[in-house]
Amino acid sequence: MKWCALLLPLALAACSADGGQALDEADAVVLPADAGRRADAASSNPPDAGALPIDAGEPMLQIGTGARRFEPLEEGQEVPIIKGNQGGYHVWGGFLASGFPLEGDIRVQFDLLLDEEVIASADYTEFELPVDSMGRYDYSGVSVVYLENARVELTSGMPMTLRLHLSVGDLQLEDAIGITPICCE
Repeated sequence: MKWCALLLPLALAACSADGGQALDEADAVVLPADAGRRADAASSNPPDAGALPIDAGEPMLQIGTGARRFEPLEEGQEVPIIKGNQGGYHVWGGFLASGFPLEGDIRVQFDLLLDEEVIASADYTEFELPVDSMGRYDYSGVSVVYLENARVELTSGMPMTLRLHLSVGDLQLEDAIGITPICCE
């Protein structure tokens, strides 16, 4: 038992990054009480206290882009065409939405149109959507994949339409914007 009492402080000092020195308060890391719990997507970013409930008001849908977070688009904006790891090409899609509850499956359909012809698309079914700090559904990182790699460079720099159709139960929302995909990142 005496050996354990002597070995414990030595083991702790050997494992510490500072050779056994006491940590300053500035070095301390404080985790919230629920740090180890998995938060579901709807509560991972709680809305501001002044924000309206997500299903309040008129349904709203705003198409955008963004690999990791929603980024709004301006009409005619140039967007990069990304060469993916598996050899395909895509542009990023995303959206903000509010004004409706999530009831049942959520179908997310993006199309990239050149003169009304679909040349890239994405079609997802989700069960929940992440919520941002403003209390809006915030969805990004959608790979809108080109259907034919041979057309990527041929159509680079041409004006196109990025269209989004969102289905939530009986609710159907659509938004579209003109963009100019530029090859290739």
